[in-house]
Amino acid sequence: MSSLSWSGLVCSPDPSSSFHLSLRDGALQHPLTAIVGPNGAGKTTLLKTLSGHLAPKSGQVHGVKKRFYLPANNWIHSDLRANEVLELFSANLNSTTVKDLLKQFQIEKSLHSRLSELSSGERQKFLLCGVLSDSSPICFLDEPLSFLEWQLGDIVSDILHRQIKTGKSFVVSTHDLQWVVRSSFDETWVLGNGQVLDQGGTSTVFQNAILQQTFKFRSKITDNPLDAKPLLILAENDNRKKIDN
Repeated sequence: MSSLSWSGLVCSPDPSSSFHLSLRDGALQHPLTAIVGPNGAGKTTLLKTLSGHLAPKSGQVHGVKKRFYLPANNWIHSDLRANEVLELFSANLNSTTVKDLLKQFQIEKSLHSRLSELSSGERQKFLLCGVLSDSSPICFLDEPLSFLEWQLGDIVSDILHRQIKTGKSFVVSTHDLQWVVRSSFDETWVLGNGQVLDQGGTSTVFQNAILQQTFKFRSKITDNPLDAKPLLILAENDNRKKIDN
């Protein structure tokens, strides 16, 4: 796992913005970290800053220089062909890695199609193929499951866990809380009110009062009776008796 740390870090989307997100001095502790929080909590701003794509308002990010950031939208020009997108990532189309990724996402037949001919989900799959074939030791993924059918979550999770074994690390922002729990992320950060409200082991954070207050729900983690993977159970946060953890 590559080292990444920060000191005196204050993030802001642009110099004129009144919004800022402050982080205590620290370091990336685990290879698979989830960033969650309400809309406007600063998830994208944090990922851009830690990945080096956005200068911090103050403070510094230290450590490995080669970091990759995947934005949350289909940002590639639609006139490009899918194979040209992969080449932008310096992906070797003949490599086993790329071929395996194309097969897992079931998009081999669309390799030479223009992006304008593909659905948003298919375009997202090619972007993920490009990112996951990149050699950067740390990748920052902003809403990687955008536009994808639900079962792709397990495929993406399996790929991340396999690549972690090769020494790579991933920091992922997402609104899919179920996916974070099901994928057994090592650590989860909860953003809100311009700060990191909570961070720690995913199973612990998801049953803490801080996350439940932030999202206004009650939660419990149990085993899915169909496949034994962790299952997040949610209920609207009201005055009824709390779920027994």
